[in-house]
Amino acid sequence: FSDCNFSTREPAADWVGGQLDPSSPEAGEFAAVLDNARSYLLGVSALAAGDADRAVRFLTDAYASGPGEPACALALAVALAAAGDRTRFEEAADLFEQVAVTDPTWVAALAGLAWVLAQLDRPVDAARVYTAVPSSHPLRAEALTAACRLMEAGPYDDETARVAGERVRTSGSGPRAGDDAEL
Repeated sequence: FSDCNFSTREPAADWVGGQLDPSSPEAGEFAAVLDNARSYLLGVSALAAGDADRAVRFLTDAYASGPGEPACALALAVALAAAGDRTRFEEAADLFEQVAVTDPTWVAALAGLAWVLAQLDRPVDAARVYTAVPSSHPLRAEALTAACRLMEAGPYDDETARVAGERVRTSGSGPRAGDDAEL
């Protein structure tokens, strides 16, 4: 990192990604791995910089060479959603769902899936996804609140109401801590 200028706007991941050269003679048999890592790092860096379209390009390449890898799938799903192209929201939903099925405790995937489903005018499906947040997770109450808000704005869903009602009956009374995390 000695020649990386962290005082500029160049994110460190961009600098590291630039150091990974799959065409270099040293890459040898690891060229494909380096290319994947480079694409992933540059995609995450673009996403962090707010350039969702650039992130989609890099992360699509990374995901193509390592399909099914959850971190890459989640990053690509976030980039697709952030890009705002509604024609690709179904693709984002599929990727969020893939990650959530692989690891149901990955709440970021559940929250992303619920958000995309709500954007696709599927509030009942989005509300049901929010109810899948594990009961032991600190954001469970907030997820159920989001599910109820979706029902308030859209059609009523008995299953969502039942799960949210269980949470209300089992949570203690009294004020909540002001430093609760957000979903």
